[in-house]
Amino acid sequence: MESYYEALSEKTRSQMSNVTMNVETGRIQVIDSRPKHAGKSAQESGKLFEDVMADVFNYCKISYARQVPYIDHYGQDKKIDFKLRLPKQIMIPQLRNVMVECKQLGDCQSHIEKIDHCLMNFYNGSYGNHFWLVVDYNQENTAARRKVELIEHRLAEIGANCLLQNRHIKMMTPQEVYNYVRDGRNGWY
Repeated sequence: MESYYEALSEKTRSQMSNVTMNVETGRIQVIDSRPKHAGKSAQESGKLFEDVMADVFNYCKISYARQVPYIDHYGQDKKIDFKLRLPKQIMIPQLRNVMVECKQLGDCQSHIEKIDHCLMNFYNGSYGNHFWLVVDYNQENTAARRKVELIEHRLAEIGANCLLQNRHIKMMTPQEVYNYVRDGRNGWY
């Protein structure tokens, strides 16, 4: 299987000194284990993950805007990572603009609670009608996989409720996003 790593620019690859790849599965995980203040390290890792996804979108010729303003479910001014404008050949006509939030979850410790904020924003319509939550996590870690399964279950419940309002949500890994936009697949919801 072709990996989304192929889509990354040299600039992004040069920043990824701590990338791991499982040779058997071909899974890539961006890991930032630099010893520094946790908040600063997390901010830099998050930015790197956004750069990875920007490279994927560029490689697949998907136009986007970064750091797009929106009003969150508390009524505060915020910015979402990406707003995609998808070409007609990839999507059904009514699905043109997709808001995208990228979250690097690592081993899915307490910082997965940030996902709740994304889910509430979607539920309350802050992201518009189409939202992708792109997550990178340690897929080799059993506990992390279990937590992601819980998130997926909750996301499906919220998504089912919002379908009545013609709003759609999808959680994907970077590889799934890459496959989806590269191949022009339809029908993910």
